[in-house]
Amino acid sequence: MIKKQTKLLTLLLCLLFALTIGVGAAGASSSTDQDVANKIVEVYSCLNDSGKDAINEARGNVVETETEIENSLDPIFENTSVVERYDGDADKARNDITNMLYDLAKNVQYADPDSSLEVLKDNISSFREDHNDTVTDLLGSDIDAGDLLDFYIAVTDNVKDIVRDNPVDYGTALLNYDESEIKSLFKEAYHKNNYSQEDVKSALEDLGLTVEKLYEVRVNINNKVDPNHDAEEALLGAYLVSQTSIELDTDTDDDGTSSGSSGGGGAPAGSSDPDEAAGEAEETVDNPDATDDEVADSANNAADSLDSAARDAETSEDAEKVVDTVSGFSETLDKAVDRVEDADAAGKLGDSASTVASSLAEAAGKVTSDEGKQKIGESASKVIDTASRAMDKMDGDKASEVAENMIKSAASLGETLGEDAAKDVTDKTVDLAEKAVERAGTDKIPESEVKVEGDKASVEANPDRIQEKAQKALEAAEKMQSALEENGIESGKEVSTSVSVEVPATGKDEVETNLPAGTLETLAENNVDKLNVKTEVASFGLSADTFGEESKGKDVSLSASNINHEDLPGAAKNLVPSDSTVVDLNASVDGNKTSNFEKPVEVSIPYTLNEGEDPDEVTVFVVNDDGAVEPVGGKYDPATGQVKFNRSHFSKYFAKTARKEFSDLGNFEWARNTVEVMAGKGLIAGRTAATFDPAADITRAEFSALAVRMLALEQPAEELPFKDIAEGAWYRNVVAAAYANNIVAGKSADVFDPNGKITRQEIAVIISRIMVDEGYKQGKVSDLAAFKDQQQISRWARNGAALASREGIVKGLPGSKFAPDEKANRAQAAVMLYRLYEKLY
Repeated sequence: MIKKQTKLLTLLLCLLFALTIGVGAAGASSSTDQDVANKIVEVYSCLNDSGKDAINEARGNVVETETEIENSLDPIFENTSVVERYDGDADKARNDITNMLYDLAKNVQYADPDSSLEVLKDNISSFREDHNDTVTDLLGSDIDAGDLLDFYIAVTDNVKDIVRDNPVDYGTALLNYDESEIKSLFKEAYHKNNYSQEDVKSALEDLGLTVEKLYEVRVNINNKVDPNHDAEEALLGAYLVSQTSIELDTDTDDDGTSSGSSGGGGAPAGSSDPDEAAGEAEETVDNPDATDDEVADSANNAADSLDSAARDAETSEDAEKVVDTVSGFSETLDKAVDRVEDADAAGKLGDSASTVASSLAEAAGKVTSDEGKQKIGESASKVIDTASRAMDKMDGDKASEVAENMIKSAASLGETLGEDAAKDVTDKTVDLAEKAVERAGTDKIPESEVKVEGDKASVEANPDRIQEKAQKALEAAEKMQSALEENGIESGKEVSTSVSVEVPATGKDEVETNLPAGTLETLAENNVDKLNVKTEVASFGLSADTFGEESKGKDVSLSASNINHEDLPGAAKNLVPSDSTVVDLNASVDGNKTSNFEKPVEVSIPYTLNEGEDPDEVTVFVVNDDGAVEPVGGKYDPATGQVKFNRSHFSKYFAKTARKEFSDLGNFEWARNTVEVMAGKGLIAGRTAATFDPAADITRAEFSALAVRMLALEQPAEELPFKDIAEGAWYRNVVAAAYANNIVAGKSADVFDPNGKITRQEIAVIISRIMVDEGYKQGKVSDLAAFKDQQQISRWARNGAALASREGIVKGLPGSKFAPDEKANRAQAAVMLYRLYEKLY
């Protein structure tokens, strides 16, 4: 039986944190020696005999290990800024700080519990006096040793409140010495203290120290003093006795569940039963009066309960029950992400998603049914999406931490799920890693930098900050790539890097963002793949060469405006739904409007999905100058409420659902949805208004046209080397665009064979070229091992066929055949392009 489990922030730990995280600001209220002594006695008075013995043993260990404590301080002195505070005298710095910590541990933290209160108070008083110079040398004249003790009192009081809210989970984490949970509690406690956060930040920056590094020092010292943590466990148990009347019993009843009772002061503890905890979380999330912290904490409790249940599950049936609960809880977690706005709360929800993924990984190793494993794959995929949405509200460091944790869980899942489910989880995890990189490279424009005139808001990006964010994005990308490799996740693409300029919402109908001269060049110089400009009206994704040579050394401006329905040209007033949001996009270089781009711009505009609408059918339409409207593709993302599309020139755009039905797909039901959705998006066309002609072969020119349309490539007027591409042929410009972008090649140096029927291996090569340009890794011959006819694939097509196959774009035919020379029909080509479209967007 473990009684009254919760947490004591030991004085040594808090002092170390005070040295790094922050100390009392000058002038903060000072606690008396009596106050500090009372806090310690409050805990000691609850110790039983064995606990007192453990404290005395630890105190003896302190005396015996002074030298080892000194050696444990090495991580502190890796930072030259600490030594610089001592005018370069490293020996004095080490000696003073060691003595301070030694004195604290021997005479205060591990004071004899049977000593009189006066003795303990004298020890505390001596500590204040003896170490004031050390603190001043280290942190400056405005802070003394008393301030460190004051900080300890403030943090300890905050720990009480946090622990009281959830004594069961924190008690268990502490007695199991769960390092991540302990860190989380420490950080939460210090954030709630009453000291100036600016002073905290300054102290950190001045010392050049991090919470993680000082935590490592604390653990090193604690291990030297008390390798088995006996004294710490005694203190933890005592602290819970003194603060609550909750008693835990980890003995199991006949039904295999843990028994226990709850009661006492403070807020009620969260349930350890996963179904109950999930229910409590749902109630909290649905409660409009719940704070962000309450929503996040309730989700954390449910996630922890699920993880514990998954680890305790002994049978497949037990594990499947956990999976069923996760399936329902994932909806709650998704709603929680919508609820919260605070970055810290979003970070907690990211942690919850990681914990749920971990529970699914644990359950996956115990579930034996195919149905159960399918549920695990579906739930894992949803939870990763939820984590991605939460990342949009986190800071970069937290996003990286969540991504790393999710990568570990995804690796475990990949070992137990089926091939398709594992591939989906892997792909989403890589996308999550890229989202973490994006958050690391995000520059949130301060509201003070937004200029508002009438209905227009304008901002100017800061080149220095973009340079800084580019470096952070590169560091994060390297970190994510290493995490993937270390966990054995073989991704089909490299983690891309992006920098984002995030413009705060102003409620204005027009937002203009100016990128000063050299901004786009900064991308190329830092090997950053993309610059995102995010506004409330529309978002843009640019590459370094989007505007070509004309933009070098010049300002580039991007603007997005909401257009009134009555201001639409001509027939558009009848063709555009009255409730649609129409966005007018414009770009200028050096103040001059530019219409055509060398590389397409990735654009996202808002869209509210109505009840009953199919998200796959959401399509963007362009409003031409004559009032005509036509579909230009688009992929809706439910997570962001945005629809994304590529454009090589700007105009006016709106979104709605669209589907083009055909009457001749009866024998091609496997392709019906894909064909009709793609036709609705304007990416493919029928032979007539009513027929698609799915069984007909497709020519090389026709497939080139489909690829160019899907990618929104500009059609250059340059000369082609192919003698069989006639002037005036309908396909001349699309073949020129595909050829200029290295998507297609000729049958020879001067022959393209536009009317030749395209083969499956030719399609695979075209698709692979597109994917490699988007950052996917080239295929390997080993990726073709599943095909019995792999040797029949032409040597020039093998790597392309391998990539297209590996990514599930070109799949095998019956009999495990790739059938490289078989002609592709129109239905097959549409399905392949749809799969590619899903990958790219």
